[in-house]
Amino acid sequence: MQPQWSGDVLDLVVDFLTYVFVPAYAITASGLLLPIAAPLLGVGIVISSAMYFADRRMKTEDNHFRGFPALWNAAAFYLFLLHPPAIVGSLGIAALIVLTFVPLRVVHPVRVTRLRALTLALVALWAVLAAVAIVRDFEVALPVTIALCAIALYVCFADSVIRLFQRAPR
Repeated sequence: MQPQWSGDVLDLVVDFLTYVFVPAYAITASGLLLPIAAPLLGVGIVISSAMYFADRRMKTEDNHFRGFPALWNAAAFYLFLLHPPAIVGSLGIAALIVLTFVPLRVVHPVRVTRLRALTLALVALWAVLAAVAIVRDFEVALPVTIALCAIALYVCFADSVIRLFQRAPR
């Protein structure tokens, strides 16, 4: 007899709720986006993420995410941390929606083997610093903010930078 429940599907549902739907609401209701753009961006987050989750090519053969990996909880975190002007926040969210469909290779912190030790160390540091930021209601010293942003840039662009240097003529 075949099982009636699919752990893979349940995982996707839970991931969609926690990585997309709840953060989309938080981002939209935050008051940190242009009021006219916020609902449209919230819908854009949900629709682009649904398409991303349904894309069988969302991960590369070497386990990178392809495109912005619908980490809207992280996007919300940085929106609350950086508290940018509404136009900047709105443009940033719009850019992430577009990047969902761009073949940018984003590091999966656990599954990508290249520089795994460094990546895991940075993710552990990020978790500690993020916890500090949350406990302090996002009122943290500039070095903490810089470190959190640098780690995010590493996760998003490390593979692209490495590949660029590998292709450069020697």
